[in-house]
Amino acid sequence: MAALSHPNLLRLLALEHDILQPFLVMPFIEGKSLKDALAEKQRFTAREALPILEQLCAGLAYLHSRGVVHRDIKPAKLVLSPDGHVTLLDFGLSRKGGPTDLTSPGSVLGTVTYLAPEVALGEELTFRADLYSLGLVAYHLLTGVTPFGMQDGHATILRHLYETPELASQKSPAVSEAVAEVLAKALAKDPLQRHASAREFFEAFSKAFEVDATAGSSTDASTLDGRARGQQETREARGGDDTKPARAPDPDPLTQRTARERPSRPSR
Repeated sequence: MAALSHPNLLRLLALEHDILQPFLVMPFIEGKSLKDALAEKQRFTAREALPILEQLCAGLAYLHSRGVVHRDIKPAKLVLSPDGHVTLLDFGLSRKGGPTDLTSPGSVLGTVTYLAPEVALGEELTFRADLYSLGLVAYHLLTGVTPFGMQDGHATILRHLYETPELASQKSPAVSEAVAEVLAKALAKDPLQRHASAREFFEAFSKAFEVDATAGSSTDASTLDGRARGQQETREARGGDDTKPARAPDPDPLTQRTARERPSRPSR
C-alpha cells in the first residue's frame, strides 16, 4: 500500500517498530469526518455533494486502476478539510480482487451499513463492491439517511440482499428523479448492472445535476422543506383537501341589491 499515491488517498509514509508493536506513519489530515459533518448538517444539497463525490470517485478510480478494492467505503473513512479537500482513509481492509474474506461463518469484514451484497455472500470481490458502497454514501449525503438503516446486524445484511431501496427522491424532496436514478443504478443487487467505473458513476451524477440546474430544479433542501411545511399547513387549514381552491362565501343577496332596486319610501 505504500506504493499508492493520490491526492485523495491518505498516504502511508512508513512502517516502523517500537519495543511493543509495529505502527504506521501517515500524514496528519486537518478536518472532520464526513460522518461528523452529516451529524451536524444532516444532509447536503446536490451542489454541495458534487465536489465531495468527485474527489471520492477520483481516489477510487486510482485504487481500482491498480487492482485494489477498498472494501470499507463509508462516511467515517472520509475526511473533509476546511478548504474542501476530501481524503479517503484506512486501507486496512483493502486487497486485490478475489473471494471475499469471512472472519467467521456468517460474518464479514467491513461495515454492514455500507456493505455490498456480494461481499456479504462471500462471492468474488471486484471494484463494483466499492461502487455499491459509493452509492450508499451518496444516498446518505443527499437524504440524510441510509436506505437500509444504520444498525449493524443480520437484519441489515438481509435487506442488502433482498430489499429494493426506496428512491432517494422519495426520501428527500431536494433530490431530483434524475439523480435518484443514478443512485438506484449504483445500488443494483447484480454488480454487472451497476456503473462500469467510479468515473462513470460521477459522470452520470454530474450530468443529472446539470440537467436539473438547467431546468431550475436544483433547489436548496431547506427551501423545499419549508415549502412542504407550508403546503401541509394549508391542507390542514382546509380540512386536509388542497386539491380544490377555497370557496368564497355566497354573497348576501340583500347587500347586492342596488339603490335602484330598493323600494323608495312613500312621500309624506
